[in-house]
Amino acid sequence: MQVLAAQELYNREWRYHMDLKLWFAEAEQVNSSAGPGQTQYIYFDINAWERRLFSGNIPGGIESSFMRKEAIFSLSQSNPNQAGPGSQLAS
Repeated sequence: MQVLAAQELYNREWRYHMDLKLWFAEAEQVNSSAGPGQTQYIYFDINAWERRLFSGNIPGGIESSFMRKEAIFSLSQSNPNQAGPGSQLAS
């Protein structure tokens, strides 16, 4: 079930950050302080159960640690008992 949820989130333009263990999506331009060519991201805060604007600074850019599409869609072909993105939520 988690694999299917991860694949659906990816299809809806959300990206899983492997280091932060959060899902991110590109934000509509909400802050004029972002320079041209700078993409702002929102993330889903599981504690507040809402989307929030990400204001952190990641060396190498936030995109550098997004899980690749091939990795997400190959999860369903691997061991069905293998944990996927968000598996820390399963209790």
